[in-house]
Amino acid sequence: MSVTSLTVLRPGDPVTEVTAIEIDENTIYFGELMGADKIVSAFNSHEVLDLRIGDYITYNGGDYVINQAPEHQKINLSTHRYEVEFEGEQYSLYRKILIDEDRTRFSYAGTPLELIGLIIDNMQEQDVSWAVGNVALIDDVEVFTFSEVSCRVALTQ
Repeated sequence: MSVTSLTVLRPGDPVTEVTAIEIDENTIYFGELMGADKIVSAFNSHEVLDLRIGDYITYNGGDYVINQAPEHQKINLSTHRYEVEFEGEQYSLYRKILIDEDRTRFSYAGTPLELIGLIIDNMQEQDVSWAVGNVALIDDVEVFTFSEVSCRVALTQ
């Protein structure tokens, strides 16, 4: 069974349905390992849509969130053009600055697993579901230096 529309949801208690977006050639999934993971949809609507930062869709078992205001253009009295980016979970790593002992500029000595633990601790401030997955155990201690970087950037240093 193929997906023919994406339901935009708004978080809350209860979660509410905002609208459904029909999928066509103007809805594109971008995915790369350690790279892009987003869905971009350009579409027309006959009404003004209340799309907000934080609204999301679920696709292939993952949530994709609106992290920046959608582009909206009024074409005529009854047509509105939208372009919306729904970003995968990894994009939340960009929104959290890595902090250790209340500092954003610091050196950190530890194993790669300990560094991942620090990043997870930071991410759990936003979402407690973040956890360490399968990580190769490397006993070598390294020194990492950070200067106001996001958790995502810290993962690739």
